[in-house]
Amino acid sequence: MDVIALDASDGSRTDLLPAGSLDVGEHCRPLQPRPLEADSYARQVLQEVRERADQLQRLDARDVEHRLVGDWPGTRLELTLTVPERPGVRLRRRVPLFDELGRVLGPQYADAHLVDQCEAQVLPPVDQARDGFLDV
Repeated sequence: MDVIALDASDGSRTDLLPAGSLDVGEHCRPLQPRPLEADSYARQVLQEVRERADQLQRLDARDVEHRLVGDWPGTRLELTLTVPERPGVRLRRRVPLFDELGRVLGPQYADAHLVDQCEAQVLPPVDQARDGFLDV
């Protein structure tokens, strides 16, 4: 793919780079080097969510699981649980820990947001579940 510039005023084209001279990533943005603290940050987020597990007691949640899924920069915190309001399915919340450039996104409150969503009764209907999981 050539890299070109188009002038909006007159439609003229300027060739900037020939095809193959530029390596573009999945999102056409340069990925930053992997942060040294990537693993420790992910473990810290997981530990903090586990320490706040009492919030989920307000929902009468059962079978609560927290885990890290994927490799940097696609690492996500995944929280799954069952609640009486959605029998027969597991609620699942997936929260990315890094942005598309590999930078830390900051505090993650997957559990708190899920509690708020359940208490406000704004969960998707059970028929939207796939493979036994209802993504919220």
